[in-house]
Amino acid sequence: MSILIGSGFVALHSQHTLQHADWLAVYALAYDEGVGERLAAYDFEDFLGLSVYLFITTQSPGTRQQLSQLFPKFGSAIVLPLLKILCRKELFVEQNIPMLAQQSLNEMTPYSLIIGLNRALDLTGQNNLKVLALQTVNQLLQSCEPSVHLVLSQLLSETNRRLVSEFSGSQLPERAIGVAGYRPDQHRLNVTVQKRKVTQCV
Repeated sequence: MSILIGSGFVALHSQHTLQHADWLAVYALAYDEGVGERLAAYDFEDFLGLSVYLFITTQSPGTRQQLSQLFPKFGSAIVLPLLKILCRKELFVEQNIPMLAQQSLNEMTPYSLIIGLNRALDLTGQNNLKVLALQTVNQLLQSCEPSVHLVLSQLLSETNRRLVSEFSGSQLPERAIGVAGYRPDQHRLNVTVQKRKVTQCV
């Protein structure tokens, strides 16, 4: 059995749900961090990069927590930066950076998450990042209802469906289990080494 997923469905679940108040909140945080120049000219991609930059570089736990709560509203575009953070968790002095990144992924809607994961699989050539993306897709599909599972699997490209099937050792449309129990990879978070370039994560 297959379901035809239209481009409108993908576009709907790819887009962000940021409100004007969310943009203003990030602008205020940026000014507090001394990053205040030309913010009015930022487009969505700039705004996303700024938010990830602030999340990584801020010394304020409150600022980092606030940003992590906004990340799911960025839609599928935030998935790849968060995966990059999780793949490089040893770079961060602040132990809660990977933890909050994982929490942000956990809070995403399954449709936005799978679209972002599909994009991550298409774009990355790094083995560790690809494995993490495959692992997250597999765990998401294992934790959802049959009807949701079928839709999610159709949001993957044919190539990526094959990759996930090989990774999981089973065919995607035949697997199914409870979105409420969805918990992607549980990462160990004992991070003690120095923080490096933010640009690796955006």
